[in-house]
Formats: sequence, C-alpha cells, structure tokens
Amino acid sequence: MNNTTSVLEARLRAQLQGKTLLGEVAFEERHCDQSAQGFKQVFRRYGFSDGLARVQFDCPILFAMWLVNEAFYSYDGGYWPAVTAKVGVNAQNNAMRMGAAFVDILERFRLPRFRRLNTHWSYLGPILAHCGIPKSRLPQFFDEVLPLAARIGVGSAEGVAELQQQIPSLHVSRSIEWFVRFGEAVSADFVRRCLDMYKVAEARGGLPPAAGFGVPERVWREFETWTRTARIQVPGASTLRFLRPRLYVDPSQGLRLELPAQPCQHASLDWDI
Repeated sequence: MNNTTSVLEARLRAQLQGKTLLGEVAFEERHCDQSAQGFKQVFRRYGFSDGLARVQFDCPILFAMWLVNEAFYSYDGGYWPAVTAKVGVNAQNNAMRMGAAFVDILERFRLPRFRRLNTHWSYLGPILAHCGIPKSRLPQFFDEVLPLAARIGVGSAEGVAELQQQIPSLHVSRSIEWFVRFGEAVSADFVRRCLDMYKVAEARGGLPPAAGFGVPERVWREFETWTRTARIQVPGASTLRFLRPRLYVDPSQGLRLELPAQPCQHASLDWDI
C-alpha cells in the first residue's frame, strides 16, 4: 500500500478513538468507491489471498470501514455479491474470507463483536451492526420503530426489553429488527438518541445539530429529510396504532400466541380469539 493509504489509515484510527461503532466515523459514499478501487488493485496485483493479508496488515481499519459503509450506503437486502464485484473477486469463494477478516479486525482493535448477531447472520450481522441502520432502511426505522419506542418508553432496561419483544410485530426489515433485538447496549443507545430527535420533531421544535443528540451526521441528515414529509405520531394522540398478535413456535413450549398490550382510550380492551 502507498504512503497516502498509510496516512489515511492513521487518520481513521485517530478518529475512531472514543467511539464504539465504525459507522460513527465520517466516511462518505465517494470514499467507498475510492477504497474499493484501491483494494481491487491490490487483489489484482497480489492475488486475493496475499492481497487480503496485505490489507489486513497495512490498512485494517480502512478495510473494515469500507465494508461497514458499503452496508450503510448500498445494503438493500443483499450485500456480498455487490461488494465483492466492486473489488473484482468471486463472491462464492471469497465473501466468507472477507467477513472473517472483518471479525478478526474487530477483535484486534477491541471493537464490539456482536456475537449474537453472528449466530443469526454469519459475518454480515456484525458488519450491519457497525453501520447502525442502513440508509435505505432509516425511513422505515423512523416511521415504525420510533413511534413504538416513544409509546413504550426506552429509558430503562425494562423498556428496551419490551421494545425488543414487540418489534417482530412491526414486520420491519430484518436488518432493523435484528439490530434492535441483538445489538446489545449499542442498539439501545442508538434507539434512545434517535428517540430524542423524534421528540424534538414531535414538539415541532427546531432540530439541533447531530452533535447535540450524539448521532452520526448522516443519520441526522436522513432524519431531517424524513421530518419534512413524515406525519409524526404523537404518543397518546387520537390516532391509535394497534400492535399485531404474533403466532410463533417456541422450541421448549411449542406453538404460542402472543397478545401484546395495546394503547387504549377506554377502561379495558379484550382480545376476541
């Protein structure tokens, strides 16, 4: 790798200090394209195995941030075919090796590993977790998850647990559901910070800068754009959104029907089954 890459790697490592997620460091879409071109040249020159070893040694944080930000900007339900194509390698043979390299970098730099996500989603889970919510899924997160979080209240561990329990009933994107359910303290903090933005918008107040909420600038930009067209639901307002029952199979207890608590203007509400 050249001197420019070394300087960039050092700068990214410095910017990562004090942060939890790789996605918290500013990394624009054009940086993804530039990084992919550089990695493509390395793989072409040295072959995939030797090239990946060089990348892991020379610029591991740049490589990890590239993977994370490809997920943020481009994830649409698929990931590896598009990512491997950008660097000129075969997805079937090499995607898992790139994912394993990513996890190795997380462990080397003591970054969150998100092991529960790895159980469900192999190497893609930790990559998506480090990007937070992909750009294409943020409007759905704002539309569906934040109103529910506002009704429940997620200031306590109990509130977060209830949100995690109820989110399958929303039928949101899998990347959203699994980040909220399995993203541990990181996802709980992300939801709370986004909920702070939601409450300001709900009060029709001016939206302070991203730093005031502790969210990445790009998440703030997407939220600010969303508020221009969204009809924000005020908790307790006359328009109520009922939560769907959930039928599922419990490995230890068999078929179960979950009837979630509902917002109600009356003294009681009975389920009719």
